[in-house]
Amino acid sequence: MKNNFKRNLYLSSAISLAAMRGFLITGREDFLNHFDQSEEEAHAAFDKVQQLTVDNPVQQRSLMELKPVRTKLFQFLRYRISEK
Repeated sequence: MKNNFKRNLYLSSAISLAAMRGFLITGREDFLNHFDQSEEEAHAAFDKVQQLTVDNPVQQRSLMELKPVRTKLFQFLRYRISEK
């Protein structure tokens, strides 16, 4: 079950990146809907993985290290979108 949420986190992040690229290349607003939805899904999946691994201090530390990276990724993607 944990692997499904990890996979969802990865896929949602990848979809966000692809949606940002699609918007930047085409200017089509519908890519922003995909971006917003996948960003929400990525955050939800991350939160769920954090809940599921609460009993594992090693995984919790890894997630704490990953959290600012994930935040910076989405900040960067939003910045790129806002520059269009």
